[in-house]
Amino acid sequence: MSEKLFVGKVEAKETKFGTMTKIGLTKDDLQKLSEHLSEKGWVNLNLKNSQKGTQYLEIDTWKPTAAAPKFAGQEDLPF
Repeated sequence: MSEKLFVGKVEAKETKFGTMTKIGLTKDDLQKLSEHLSEKGWVNLNLKNSQKGTQYLEIDTWKPTAAAPKFAGQEDLPF
């Protein structure tokens, strides 16, 4: 399992319009995010709830495994 990478500060604030989630990122956080861009230029973040009732951001480092090899005649299968 890969190391968990956390970024930013997440804080829920109550306003007269409801709950607002504020996210703050530092220069170091932005550097971490840029280091984990996908081939298409995206970085995925997971907003998670802690056991303390707060929230935090984790960089999603999951990458798909190599595609399964195709076998002769496989494209003719009905599924």
